[in-house]
Amino acid sequence: MNTKEMLVRGVNLSRRNIVLFVPTIVATLVAGLISMLGGLAAGSQTVELGPGTGIMSILASGMVGRSIVIAMIFGALSAIATLLGHGMTIAVAHQIADGRDASLRKAYDIVKVRVVPLVIASVIAGLLVGIGTALLVLPGVIVAFLLMFTFVAVVAGEYDALGALKKSFDMVKTNFSESLILFLVLLAVGVLFVILSAIFAIIPWVGAIIGLLVSGVYVGFTSLLLLLGYSQFEALPAPAEPKPIESKPENEPND
Repeated sequence: MNTKEMLVRGVNLSRRNIVLFVPTIVATLVAGLISMLGGLAAGSQTVELGPGTGIMSILASGMVGRSIVIAMIFGALSAIATLLGHGMTIAVAHQIADGRDASLRKAYDIVKVRVVPLVIASVIAGLLVGIGTALLVLPGVIVAFLLMFTFVAVVAGEYDALGALKKSFDMVKTNFSESLILFLVLLAVGVLFVILSAIFAIIPWVGAIIGLLVSGVYVGFTSLLLLLGYSQFEALPAPAEPKPIESKPENEPND
């Protein structure tokens, strides 16, 4: 199955299994709500500047510190909600790709068991991509490309965090050209969804909600494509090891 066939199959499976998008849509809405509440909570710790309210008095009051802590807590909660939604989507995609009935309950049970390696892998991959992005962006894109199958390896392959990172790296290296095409397709689909989100963002309030829904659909669809790619590459036979060249004895005449 080439990339075009994989894309067509992903679209067909998505159309027949709308439940695939439920985890990411719910997670995106929850993450957006958490971020909004976090912004309100952090904002409540600020004060209006005026006569007698110098920066030292604000720092001494601890408001800046509390605001940062609140923002970090709500940010972590938002990230966890997104991660759980992504993991459940991969689990549902695994079910429908194998021809089984999609079950959110079973997907939740799977992710609940795999949540620790999923979080650890997310943190490590996020740090690596973040460091790479800080180095003129391109290294971050390369790292994201090499680690794109990490979450699928954790949920569908049942690898631990480090094992999933290595599995993704090895899978991309072994299937480099096919993986690169899939990665470029995912980027292209991402650009399309970003444009759609920007168009809907013009509409006050409703546009923001639609944008979150569009984001959830994008994550769900890309999760399915990654699962299909992972399953395809996993089913391929391992490349044959090169046979060592047997040296002839020095006294044996050449043919």
